[in-house]
Amino acid sequence: MLNGNRYSKHNISSYKIIKLTKNSYYNQNTYVIVDLVNNLQMIIDPGYNFENIKEIIIQNYFPLQYIFLTHGHFDHAIAAADLCSYYNISCYIHKKDLKLLKQCSNYAYIFEKRKISAPKRIIAFNDTPSLITSSFSILHIPGHTEGSVCYIFQKFVFTGDTLLFNETGRTDLPDGNKEELSDSLKKIFETLSDDVVVFPGHGNLFTLAEAKSWLRL
Repeated sequence: MLNGNRYSKHNISSYKIIKLTKNSYYNQNTYVIVDLVNNLQMIIDPGYNFENIKEIIIQNYFPLQYIFLTHGHFDHAIAAADLCSYYNISCYIHKKDLKLLKQCSNYAYIFEKRKISAPKRIIAFNDTPSLITSSFSILHIPGHTEGSVCYIFQKFVFTGDTLLFNETGRTDLPDGNKEELSDSLKKIFETLSDDVVVFPGHGNLFTLAEAKSWLRL
């Protein structure tokens, strides 16, 4: 527990993954990834408080080099602007969700009466991004949003809000598409093996084998 929020550590291969779950209406997950081979840190979906994330980064010693977003919804980008500014780095997002990210301050106020800023330093990539780091690959999985992606490591994957614990992502929000989500789920299962651990945008961890059993694939 960290300031009333849920906190857990997971060691997979040469990585340490710190999962921070915000106690809020959305209960969104933030992931701090420590790459113990390349001596660096990454963050995926910084929907947590900036000061708490910074505390975790300091404890892990290595520099923060990357911020990645699985999609542009505001609850996954709450600390993005502050992190980009403080560490003088950019955040990465698929180009089809760039507009959504730039409007995150409006959505945060509408849905939570919360004041946040959109990051000013953004790198938008396309369906076949240039190699950012050799540590993982990126798969475009539209459906929850047009620019949703997952970040695929050797033995684990971050699926954002496309594939969650015991359920799939919503498609009733702007830019959602049920048929595209179905195709994206098939793409995930065809690309990855059953033993891959899934770190979702909300909820608990699970394996793809477990997800297949829920979805009866």
